[in-house]
Amino acid sequence: MKKFLLVVFLVNSLFAKILIQGAMPIEVDTLVANLKDKKETKVASYLFYEGKLNGKEVVIQRTLKGLTNAAAATAIAIERFHPSIIINQGTAGAIVEGLKFGTIVIGEKLYNAGSYRTDFSEYTINPLGRRPMKGPLELLDDNNQKQVNEYFTSDEKLVKKALEFGKKYKVQKAVIASADAFNKELLWLAYLNKTYNANVEEMESVAAAQVAFAYKIPFLSLRIMSDNMVERVEYDPKIAIKLQEFIIKFVKEL
Repeated sequence: MKKFLLVVFLVNSLFAKILIQGAMPIEVDTLVANLKDKKETKVASYLFYEGKLNGKEVVIQRTLKGLTNAAAATAIAIERFHPSIIINQGTAGAIVEGLKFGTIVIGEKLYNAGSYRTDFSEYTINPLGRRPMKGPLELLDDNNQKQVNEYFTSDEKLVKKALEFGKKYKVQKAVIASADAFNKELLWLAYLNKTYNANVEEMESVAAAQVAFAYKIPFLSLRIMSDNMVERVEYDPKIAIKLQEFIIKFVKEL
């Protein structure tokens, strides 16, 4: 029995695939350019590139932007390619002072910042009166019982690996608020920080994490700061290349 389990482990290790996701071309093109034995596939609206990256079997996926695309793309990728690890990566906005342009962060906690409830009001609107709602993060457990999650997390072992490998890059942990929004209102950024203790915002991680959690696949959120409205640093998507270069080296550790 032990020999059988060892063989299964070795086979799984040899044929394990890492799914690496990015929403925009600028967030995946460097990864795709470095693939060996590349094979392109399109399923629905989502592009996939299979091949070897630094000696590892990977699938690079362009998910398109937003929570719905991220969730749908992740589910399709899992059913089609059966990855052992999922890395959702790309650009993100810093929403606090001190988180500099080009800083790489690990999404330790991931919130759906577009999920909220309000009190009844017939004639007024109070954006700051919104309260977080857990409903959209609902899943069923192994006994088909409703499981309501306040947030999702990156896999503990993957976080540890990324922090260890990323020491010389000064990689740090972060709390991410995901929503279908690109916010430049400083009061709203302060609200996100206060409500979720978030220091980063973006548009995909929590949705991909939710699907990965449902399938019980280890998940890692990696983001690079492409702007910081609090410090008046405007958005520059080209910084996404730096994160992909980091990932190309990092996959060798997985």
